[in-house]
Amino acid sequence: MKNGKITIEIISKNRELLSICDDISRLIVEINNSIVVKKAERKLVFFCGLFCKIVNSYDAARLLIKYGHIQDSGAIIRSLMESIFVLKACMNDDNYFNNYYRTDIVDLNMFSKKQIHYIDDMERKHPGVDECLDDSLQEANSQIEAYGEVPGIRYKPESVANAAGLQSIYYSIYSLLSCMNVHPSLRSIFSRIEFDDAGYPTEFKIGPETDSADRMLLLLVQLMIVTLECMNRDCCVILSSRSLSRFSVSRGGSRG
Repeated sequence: MKNGKITIEIISKNRELLSICDDISRLIVEINNSIVVKKAERKLVFFCGLFCKIVNSYDAARLLIKYGHIQDSGAIIRSLMESIFVLKACMNDDNYFNNYYRTDIVDLNMFSKKQIHYIDDMERKHPGVDECLDDSLQEANSQIEAYGEVPGIRYKPESVANAAGLQSIYYSIYSLLSCMNVHPSLRSIFSRIEFDDAGYPTEFKIGPETDSADRMLLLLVQLMIVTLECMNRDCCVILSSRSLSRFSVSRGGSRG
């Protein structure tokens, strides 16, 4: 019963932002229906896959906010931010896009080393380790071999944000979400407890809540506007100016 009341309260207090989210969802469908991708268009395939990842994160965060799981929505929005950093950085610079592929080499090598360690540990504890572990290791090694002598590049969110021209978001909101919503920092831990004036715990915050739902929704809307503008500019998506003009919220006000 409490969960239902919280959802009703969040919807009631955030009708305008949720209406904008509905507009965004309609534009997402418009984009999905307008893109025709050929296999040979590696860059467009990459952008479309990244767009799908962003949209899935957007849908998940929106649902979590609607049902009062604000803190968990922040963890997903932080992940969404990283995807937008990559999208904009690769759209801004063809060389960056080509170099970004090399981050896969580092990821594969890291996975391979950890998988070898895990398999060795499992073999000691449980002889006759599951064949699927060996299969996944062999697949990773075959992909590493396919890259040949191409050197890898380590993925760093800060450098990607700089390349995207979104370093202000990285140093402010991204860092805050990392501290308060993703990592078990002391601040995030104690934010889940209410204290009285004497410093004694009075309530443990478990379950849905309404605090900061409006700010998290506004942040989600702003990030999706950046995404839509990128897709409209660089992916041969034809979004009418009328479609995009629905969003006068874009950088911090309310829709007019």
